[in-house]
Amino acid sequence: MSKRPALALAMAPRPSLLGEVDRDWKRMAIYYAQNTGGVGTVRPLPGFRDPLVRARQTPQDLAELAEGLKRLCQCLLSAGAEVVYPSLPGYAPVRSLADVARMPDVLPVGRASVTALHLFSSCPMGEERWRSATDSFGRVWDADGLHIADCSLLPTPTVVNPQGSVMAIAHRNACHFLERAGRVRAATRADAVAAATAA
Repeated sequence: MSKRPALALAMAPRPSLLGEVDRDWKRMAIYYAQNTGGVGTVRPLPGFRDPLVRARQTPQDLAELAEGLKRLCQCLLSAGAEVVYPSLPGYAPVRSLADVARMPDVLPVGRASVTALHLFSSCPMGEERWRSATDSFGRVWDADGLHIADCSLLPTPTVVNPQGSVMAIAHRNACHFLERAGRVRAATRADAVAAATAA
């Protein structure tokens, strides 16, 4: 995430600093605050390959993100960062803990640069059909043979990168699929043998 193009994109709210990105990008990095809140939608758009993704944050979500941003700035400054540029239009560069103390307690609505890195829960798993799209093994209800194996199964967002969880759930579900498929094939063979013997 800290290559020159990604850094330039992160600094888009501060176009006057793009020269600094070109000059010092090897000494720069992107960090972010994350929470588990927000509500989003994923909708297909006719004629487009990629869907439209929208995210909406509640006031509580914006307060959590503001607190996360403050703590992140404190950590980075304590670790030796010279300056932190929050990617929020109108926010001053953060150079000291006094600057952190002046940051607002809630991110401003409409000015927060909120990004959906990992989309969760578009097809949550569960054992109650009325509140889930799949069973706990990723089998889509009423769509025989259709399985899901990505972070859309997770019922809520995680606070950390979901890669390990997604891989573990996908592995578990694949093993269950193969075990179940083996039992079905064995039962089908047994039925065929029984039918042939009876005839």
